[in-house]
Amino acid sequence: MTQNQLTNQHIAAAHELAQFLKLIRDSTTVDEVFEHILGKAQQMLGVEYAAIYLLDNGNLQLETAVGHLDGLSSTDLPPEFKPLLTSLQYTRSVQYAYLTRPLTPAKTPSDTNPTKHVTTVHALSVPLVVDNDVMGRMLLIGSHRSLAEAMKMDLAAALGDQAAQTLRHAQWIARSKEDAVTAERDRISRDLHDAVSQNLFAASLIVQVLPKLWELDQTNAREQLAELRTLVKGALAEMRTILLEMRPSKIAEQSLHETLQSLINVIAAQGMSVRLILNGQTPLPPEVRVAFYRITQEALNNVTKHSHATKIRILLDRQPTYAQLAIGDNGQGFDVDSIGQRGIGLSTMRERATSIGSAINITSTRGKGTLIQVIWKTRREH
Repeated sequence: MTQNQLTNQHIAAAHELAQFLKLIRDSTTVDEVFEHILGKAQQMLGVEYAAIYLLDNGNLQLETAVGHLDGLSSTDLPPEFKPLLTSLQYTRSVQYAYLTRPLTPAKTPSDTNPTKHVTTVHALSVPLVVDNDVMGRMLLIGSHRSLAEAMKMDLAAALGDQAAQTLRHAQWIARSKEDAVTAERDRISRDLHDAVSQNLFAASLIVQVLPKLWELDQTNAREQLAELRTLVKGALAEMRTILLEMRPSKIAEQSLHETLQSLINVIAAQGMSVRLILNGQTPLPPEVRVAFYRITQEALNNVTKHSHATKIRILLDRQPTYAQLAIGDNGQGFDVDSIGQRGIGLSTMRERATSIGSAINITSTRGKGTLIQVIWKTRREH
């Protein structure tokens, strides 16, 4: 083969590999990507057997395998092949090896001493490396010596790189989910401490003094009883909201006005006037209910922390062609332009609105309050 032919072959292989890498981006699981990569290795490198082994506590464990070669299956690697993995476990380059194996054909009833045949198999041991961290190996075995060619070793290395990147990406996603769960648990714990515990502690103090206070000043005692009722109602409302947060699926399952009312009860227990206005009864998709709930939650959180408002008005308008959520307060307001995408949960609310194909409109005037509006349109109106 001429140098020009080799060059053209390299270019064609590189183009095919690039197209393949674009296609596997749509795969949803690590196993799917691994199977696609091993299948591509069979096609492009001409191997009969391909497998991926991942390191687990210092040992290589079979993760995925495809194909078949005499004496090889996708579940068991013969002893003579295992040194290809164990001796090269932490090697950071593609390694070629060949083995001479005795094969015994299947016996027929007339055979008393079948003849043993000897065959040579060729193998590539490909490292799965990301940031100098060996995560496993890809083992490719075939019957042709062409596996030793530089181009095929380069292609094997490229496929190995993709497998390693896929694995690292999956690890990042898993770690992010774990971090998100931990952060959510921490937030719920803080809510329990900040709101429920404080309310119950204050209630316990009132309970302790009420008997004596009743004897001394019944008017004051009645006022403290009213305060006690408010504290207990607030703690109960907080607990209901926290229990709802611990089971996010319930937010999508319950009616939106019920979940909004649970948020309102918490704010009302703090002495703030909150009015919920409901227009229309058109059912909303679960994802819209969740988004509206989260936007309201963040907006109310901002009001209680930053606005110094005394009144809040929430409008939920559900019509056949659209749904509108509007949250207004009479607080101190702020400069929307100066804050932009930053601060007080505005970016979170925008992300929630974007997730349902809507935009959020925030208007605020210093000394007069803030209005947050989200309008979601049904698909036929988009």
